[in-house]
Amino acid sequence: MRAWLANLFLLGLILLVSLQIDRSAASLPELVADHFVAGGLANGYAAKVSYIHLMQALVIALPGLFGLLLPALLRLSGERIRLPNRDYWLAPPHYEATLAFLATGLRWLAVWQLLLLGYVHTLIVEANRLHPPRLAEGRFEIGMLLFVGGLVVWLLLVLWRFGRQPPRGQ
Repeated sequence: MRAWLANLFLLGLILLVSLQIDRSAASLPELVADHFVAGGLANGYAAKVSYIHLMQALVIALPGLFGLLLPALLRLSGERIRLPNRDYWLAPPHYEATLAFLATGLRWLAVWQLLLLGYVHTLIVEANRLHPPRLAEGRFEIGMLLFVGGLVVWLLLVLWRFGRQPPRGQ
């Protein structure tokens, strides 16, 4: 996928998750349960406006950093990239493909972050519909396991791609 198209997709997804947060704000109480302990019981609260601002900031900043800013910075600071067998992967014949692979991986990481943030926000909205507020702990844990599993797959792909011994003489 071309970089501009991937960036457009990511920006669109950021907008969708941001709109989801904005639209669900009306259903939240003025004091939002936003921190939960074992058993899903709420033990931390925030003003609705503060909670919504924090979620919007996270939805824009984290994926923006990982999916838009870091891929752009790769081009500016290629010599600072640390990879196994870096001399091979950052040599002119492989440089563009290496940067493209890393940028694509960072964009997928940003998508993964967005999905997690949107999912957690949905769970918090649902928790705040209950009296007293209670987080669906099992669903939260499944979401976190999927997120961590995605991170592990991403890291394994990076290690598999760059950890291989380059062919002799190259």
